[in-house]
Amino acid sequence: PEAIRAIMRVEIPGFGEAMRRESMAITPNAILSRSLAAIVERALVIALPGKPSGALECLGFVVGAIPHAVALAQRVPTSC
Repeated sequence: PEAIRAIMRVEIPGFGEAMRRESMAITPNAILSRSLAAIVERALVIALPGKPSGALECLGFVVGAIPHAVALAQRVPTSC
């Protein structure tokens, strides 16, 4: 996360919040997660957990928002 924060244009806190919230139903240790999403240049960058199963779970929690976030990153006009 620190490397992403060093180069990001803007952080999107909702991604990390959603991943932690949903992961808490699986393990209380999810509170320690440093997952986040940010805009770097014109790309969406998501920091997922290092454990493959955790990464897949977290990606599943936010996948629905990814297309809209990518459009925002690329400065495409959106409905929000």
